[in-house]
Amino acid sequence: MPSLENYTPHRLLRLAISDPGAITPRGDNYEEPLLDWQARAVATAFDIDLSTHRHAGFKTTSCVEIRCALCETTLDEDGDGGYHFATRADAVKSAIGFGWEELADGRVICGNDWEDDHVQARAQEAS
Repeated sequence: MPSLENYTPHRLLRLAISDPGAITPRGDNYEEPLLDWQARAVATAFDIDLSTHRHAGFKTTSCVEIRCALCETTLDEDGDGGYHFATRADAVKSAIGFGWEELADGRVICGNDWEDDHVQARAQEAS
């Protein structure tokens, strides 16, 4: 970590946002959301104890939502706006369980069997 004593508050804030790793290491084996890492860097740089600050009841989280690579249909089997998963692997597993298919190139396509691009993608996969 660089010596931060000679930084102006403006420069220190810019460093915390643009390069939070210069102030504090990223947590959770690099799975920590960037916004949380930046907030921790700002708190560290300005010696703010985040545990004493209340928030407005909102929390930013990251998730994976799966869409068909060909038609962008969202995996939404119960009509409530789609499913959200913690990882890509969880999303793919669930999509396959609903009849979607993962292609060899990593794309995932829905069960649509009436549009030519979907039919062709499955035919290429089978050959």
